[in-house]
Formats: sequence, structure tokens, C-alpha cells
Amino acid sequence: MFPTIISNEQQTTFEFESPEASSFHDPIVSLASQVIRTFFGKIVQTVADSLQVHGAVTLPHLIQHLRRNEDVELSIKQIRAALLVLLQHNLVGAHKNHGKLLYSFQPRHAIPIMRYPKFVEFIKKAVDATAASIVQELAVYGRLRTVDLTVMAAEHAKKKKKYTARQSVLEA
Repeated sequence: MFPTIISNEQQTTFEFESPEASSFHDPIVSLASQVIRTFFGKIVQTVADSLQVHGAVTLPHLIQHLRRNEDVELSIKQIRAALLVLLQHNLVGAHKNHGKLLYSFQPRHAIPIMRYPKFVEFIKKAVDATAASIVQELAVYGRLRTVDLTVMAAEHAKKKKKYTARQSVLEA
């Protein structure tokens, strides 16, 4: 879980890896892992990486895999919360197989997360600030009911929160 500094003559990068990430050879999966770490934190990244390594698994099997790893010290509550975040943002799919609910990581869904601030800025310029606040709420909370989204957008309109830079979107 310690950051690694990779350096060569052309560039230096700073990477974070979870204990499960060492087995990735696909650059899309590695990038997805880094994006999840950046936007959701190391606990969510560790759960996503475990799902990637072990494939479609049930919640008890996921907990068992994570608890077996000596480098990971996560409670069941933390694992469930991280899985919920991944489900909420459509980064994990759930399907039934022989009556059991299986969870599987979808790394290609994580790549657009890097562009969410750009999407919000574009919507603000192309449509208006209210539409930008709706897109921002969806980016922050993942799936939302229409009623909840409308209430949150109305609260933003009352506050008249202005979007001046991409950084302000990231901070919200």
C-alpha cells in the first residue's frame, strides 16, 4: 500500500498500488485501479482490485479473499461500504448465478471518471449552471433517483454555487 516512484529519463510517475494490484498486466485495469484510488480512496481500490483478481465472486467469498491477505486489514463493514460505492458508480456489476449474487469489477467504466470535471465545465458552458449542478451530483453520487437529483439541483440553485474552475468541481 506504499506509493512507488517510477522514474526514467523521460518522465517520473507516482503510483499507488493495493496488495492485489501487483498481478495486473492490462494497462486499462491498472489505470482503472489508479482512478478508483484517486477518486474513492485506498479501501475502495483494494476491494475493486480484489474483484478484478478473483473474478465474479459472492460477498462472503470477497470478504474471505480480502481477509486472507495479510497486507489488508479491512472490516466487513468497510468491505460492504466499498462494494456499495463501486455499485453506486456502476464500477461493479451484480448478477445471479445458481441463486447466488455474484459481483464483478468493470474496469472500463472507471476510465471516464477522470473526465467528470471536464463534463461539468462543458455542460455549464453549453447549457447552464443548473444542468452543470445535475451532472456534478451524478458524478459525485453515482446513481440517484430523479426525485433526489431534482432536490439536490434545487438546493444548488438556492445556494447559487458558482463553478469557476475544475478544481472547485473536484472539491465539491
